[in-house]
Amino acid sequence: MIQQKEYFRAFAELKRLEILFPGYRDAGSVGVTEMYLAIRGKRYAEVKTSAVFSNNAHFAIFLAEACFRTGDYTCGAEAAKMKSPADPRLEEALVKRRLAGYLMLGRYSDAVNVSQLFREPLRVKAGLLINYSMNESGRMRSPAAAAALGVVPGLGYLYAGQGLTGLLAFLVVAMSVLFAVFSFKTDNGAVGAVAGTIGALFYSGSVMGGYLSVKRRNAALSNELAERIDNELDLDADLDWMNTRHGIDGGSR
Repeated sequence: MIQQKEYFRAFAELKRLEILFPGYRDAGSVGVTEMYLAIRGKRYAEVKTSAVFSNNAHFAIFLAEACFRTGDYTCGAEAAKMKSPADPRLEEALVKRRLAGYLMLGRYSDAVNVSQLFREPLRVKAGLLINYSMNESGRMRSPAAAAALGVVPGLGYLYAGQGLTGLLAFLVVAMSVLFAVFSFKTDNGAVGAVAGTIGALFYSGSVMGGYLSVKRRNAALSNELAERIDNELDLDADLDWMNTRHGIDGGSR
């Protein structure tokens, strides 16, 4: 079922076996596989609830993973601070998640310190990731600044990197205002009121649009960074290794 990615069914089957055959495997290996299946099944809330009360390196890794996948990088970095005195591979998996959390939070000095805990070639890869993350942070924009710049129609969009949209917003607002002014000057008050209302709506929409555009831009950059970190550090492979080595398939070895 795991090979077929039927994680919910596999989780339910594991629970059934625990009820029918209590103690058929040691609790530690069963717990590792349960957490693995919950992560794979995107049941992150359950992982957070279960793992947070366990003083166990395996569960700390699963908790960090669940936190990262829900965008809670502070929780993930804190969870990964646990030490694993017995297994260097588990310790490396924890350190990788601390690094990932610090990078996503922009805590670059902490990231540099953590990167020194790696052996080569992972230390070099961590250094490259830190440089890449710092460069990406320079591409982020301030939503508040976008809203402030939106006082000039379209300027918030331009700040967000959407020049064409900003130009269109400026032209629509400017034309609406000019048409309203012209209408009032030619004693077409009703038409002027409609044009003014349309201009005001587009103006307020331009301010909000710039703000939301920056929010979307930042979210996209953050997602790209998270994916890059995940791929470069091969975080996903740690989960498979833990289940194979310390789950029900390998817990007795």
